[in-house]
Amino acid sequence: MFGEEVENQGKTRIQVTGVRMPCQDCNPGGEGKGKGGADSMMDNGNKTLEGNDMKTIGGIWGLLLAVGLFPALAWGQETEPPVEQVSAPTGDLTWVPDRRRNQFYRQFGYFAVPAPYNIEGVGGGVVVGGSVSNIADSTTDVALAGFTGAMTGWAAMVTEYHIVEERLLLDVIGNRWNRLTVNVYPDRGMASGAKDYQIAGVREMDFTGARTTLTFWERRLEFFLSYSTFQMSMSKMMDNQGVLIADLTGTPPHKSISGAMGLFADFTDDYQDPRKGFRFFLGNYHHPRQNPDAPVFYIVDANLTGYVSVGEQSTWVVNLFQSQANVISLGLTDLAALANQTGCPGQQPACMGLANNTLLANQHGTATSLGGLSRLRAYPINRFNGGATAFAGTELRFNFSGDPEPIDIFIMKDVKMALQWALFCETGSVAETADRLWKRSRTDCGTGVRMVGGSGLVYRMDYAVGDEGGGLVMLVGYPWENL
Repeated sequence: MFGEEVENQGKTRIQVTGVRMPCQDCNPGGEGKGKGGADSMMDNGNKTLEGNDMKTIGGIWGLLLAVGLFPALAWGQETEPPVEQVSAPTGDLTWVPDRRRNQFYRQFGYFAVPAPYNIEGVGGGVVVGGSVSNIADSTTDVALAGFTGAMTGWAAMVTEYHIVEERLLLDVIGNRWNRLTVNVYPDRGMASGAKDYQIAGVREMDFTGARTTLTFWERRLEFFLSYSTFQMSMSKMMDNQGVLIADLTGTPPHKSISGAMGLFADFTDDYQDPRKGFRFFLGNYHHPRQNPDAPVFYIVDANLTGYVSVGEQSTWVVNLFQSQANVISLGLTDLAALANQTGCPGQQPACMGLANNTLLANQHGTATSLGGLSRLRAYPINRFNGGATAFAGTELRFNFSGDPEPIDIFIMKDVKMALQWALFCETGSVAETADRLWKRSRTDCGTGVRMVGGSGLVYRMDYAVGDEGGGLVMLVGYPWENL
C-alpha cells in the first residue's frame, strides 16, 4: 500500500463523498487544533482526520455513486409523472428572484449498491450501503453504510427531520472507524510539495454531530446551531515510504468538542439549483480548550456566491470565500517542550516539523482549509492549512434541461430534472495571518458533469488539474456550498 501512496503523488487522485450533511459547521473544527501535550503529533494528524471525517467518511456515498449511479442514468424507465414546478413570487421585492418551484423537495428517491473501493492513501476493500431520500412524503433523508478491508467501520446520518414542519430542521450524523491510514501534510502554508506528507495510522475513531436549522421565507433566510464531538486513537506515524517514525499506541486518545452558529441568506431562484441571484453564508465556529496545552479559538467563515444567467438555461457562477481563525487564549508555545512531546526518539527532523506546526496552530489557530472536494479540487483533502484562508472561483454551467425524466431501476429511484456540463477555475491562498495572504497561492482548472435530481440532490463528478497533478471528485452537492 505504501508504494501506491508514493506512486500516486502528482498523478490523478480520486476523492469521494456524498449526500447532504452539515459539513460546514463541523469541518473547520477538525482542521488542526494544534495542541501540545502527549497529543501533539496526533493533533497534527487531526488536520486531515477530524473535521474532514464527515467528508472523507462520507465517501461511502460517492463510491456508491461511482459504481452504481452514473450507469443507472442511461437505464431509467419513465414510471412516474414529472415533478410539478411551483413558482413562489416575492411581491414588491423586485431585486429578489422568484423561486422556480417549491423549495421543500418531496420527490421520493433511493440508491443502494455493494461496491469495491480504493482510496488514495487509504487502500481498498468493499463497501455496502445506500440512502433513501424524502421518506414518507417528507424531506427527510436517511443513509447508512459499512466498510470492510483497509478501513473498517460504519457511518449513518439523518438529514432534514422536521421538528416543526418547514420551519425547524434537524440533521444528525455518526460514524465509527476501527482501522484506517491517511496521508497527512504536516506543514502549514502553501510551500510544501506533493510528496511532503506522512502517513497516520488510526486504530479507532468516533464522530457524532447534530445541527438545527431555523428556516424562513421559502428557505431564503436560515439560522443554524450545531454541536459535535470527536475522539481518535492513533497507532503510528510513518514517512511517505512507510518507514515508522513513531509508535503511538501508548498515547492517550484525542478528544474534542466544538459548537457553531451562523446564518444563510439565499436570494436566488432555487435553493437546490440556482441560476440567478446571490447567496451569502456567515458562520462562527467555537473551539474550547481541549487539553491544558491547547489554544482557545474561534473561526469566522464568510462565503459569497453570485449567479448570472447565460442564455436561456446556462449559468455563470462566481464564488469568494474568506476564513479567519481568532485566538482567544494561546496554547503551549515552547518548541522544545512540544518536540519532547511528539513521541519521536532523538527529535527526528520529521517530528520537529510536526512540533513547529503545532506551535503555529497554538499561536494562530487553524482556519478552514483548502484542497479536496469543494475548493481547489485538484489537491488532496485538507491539503493547505493556516490561520487565514482566502479563495476565489468561477464556473460556467451549461444546463441541458429537458422534460423531467423519472429513473426507476432496482438500485436507484429519482427524477432527472436537468443534466449539466461545467468548466471551472479556482485560486486560493492560506497563511498564518491575513496580511500574508496571496504571498503564495495555488490554482487549478477543470471540468465536470452533474445531474440535478428531483429528490433534492445534485449528483456531481468533477476532474481538476493543478501543479501537483489531477484530482477526480465524485459526490452529491455543488462545490463552494455550505452543506
